[in-house]
Amino acid sequence: DMHLALKVAGIDFVVGGHDAARLSQPKAMNETLIVQAHEKGKYAGILELMVREGFHQYQPIQTKFEDVTQFRTNLYRHYLVALDTETFQNGDPDVFQKVQAFKEELSALALKTPEGEALSAGTKTAQGNVISFATYRQCKECHASQYEVWKRSKHATAMIPLYIRNQHLNAECVQCHSVGFRQPGGFSNAAFPFVMDNGQRASVEAFLEKLAQKGAKVLPEQLRQKKLKGSMMDLRDYPDFDRWVRAEYVKAMEKQKWQKDFLGIQCESCHAPRGVNNPEGKQVPHFNETGFPKKVVANSCLECHTAEQSPNFRFARDRHVQGEKDAHPPFQCKLGVF
Repeated sequence: DMHLALKVAGIDFVVGGHDAARLSQPKAMNETLIVQAHEKGKYAGILELMVREGFHQYQPIQTKFEDVTQFRTNLYRHYLVALDTETFQNGDPDVFQKVQAFKEELSALALKTPEGEALSAGTKTAQGNVISFATYRQCKECHASQYEVWKRSKHATAMIPLYIRNQHLNAECVQCHSVGFRQPGGFSNAAFPFVMDNGQRASVEAFLEKLAQKGAKVLPEQLRQKKLKGSMMDLRDYPDFDRWVRAEYVKAMEKQKWQKDFLGIQCESCHAPRGVNNPEGKQVPHFNETGFPKKVVANSCLECHTAEQSPNFRFARDRHVQGEKDAHPPFQCKLGVF
């Protein structure tokens, strides 16, 4: 934005984005003013202009335009409206409530949507077996040490931040916080990510509500009167609660008798589907097959760690943690974080 403003004359305003810049006041570059409203829907930026013919510069005002009786130049008024009254304070309560109401409507729609027909099992291997997503439930049977590392990572508990923002039933968000969503051999409805032993699907809402009820007793004091769902709190601001709630999630997860659990960023998010069944439907080891990719490639991570979602993510750097002897790639977690 700055480069454009410096190189190209005649631009009055540049309305920028994707740089995570929170500009409460425009940044002046020559005669161009640059505005940005931070990232991920945290603010709405409002820019109001009063243009007078023959003038090329803009002067800022703080009052509303209807209160201006006389002016001799172009005028502008710029301000940010916080869409998150819990974290950012001084937000617009009316705007905040409307945003939350929309999320509730979206959640209700997901819960009413039938599961529909089962997704296709996917392609066949060279040996004639069928591939599907095994989920960590099967992976941990052979990869116990890797499972112990994974369950301590934020990948495993990636659904918690979505629940706090009431986005856990938003298909656009669930796609990157789960495994196999709307893919062959995965699951199709964000509201029903669990497969029970009898083949029936279970609701994520019921599972997370139990966790929230328990969490209400240990929430930070300033948040105890709030509901965890939709509170918009940033877990990074409450590290003790962050560790507690993620550990409780894993405990609750391990107690369930699910056949499959598609929540969380899992082994197959990076390694591709590894569930293999022979033509009779019996599970067979994936390592007996040929054609499976062996290494995690950058594109596996970059599907979700986009420039918008993770502007500072670098695959070559972030898949390993320099100087951490007890940190295991690609989770960037220390053993015993709980």
